[in-house]
Amino acid sequence: MRQVITAKDIQLYFGKKPSMSFKMMNQIKKHFGKLKHQPVTIADFCQYYNVEQAGIEMIIKEIENNKLKSNIELIDSENQVEILESNEQSVVVYKTNDSYSFSKRTW
Repeated sequence: MRQVITAKDIQLYFGKKPSMSFKMMNQIKKHFGKLKHQPVTIADFCQYYNVEQAGIEMIIKEIENNKLKSNIELIDSENQVEILESNEQSVVVYKTNDSYSFSKRTW
């Protein structure tokens, strides 16, 4: 399991909008004296907001499991998709036509 928390995790945990989640991340970084390129760990997040680490870890595990289980939906029904499952991950192979057409006029 990953040790770094993302703005998406915060968004799902608190039910906030994406912009507020990024603001919260910046507040944590400022509090701990981290630079822009330094990640915020789950421990930092839990310490700053005084929340249980098990709760946020459960959310992160759920997000990771959904990523593995989710299938990609195609907008264009003319394309055929073959899904190959190996090593607990799905590999999607697109079989496309040689020609490409826009769905709307581009001019």
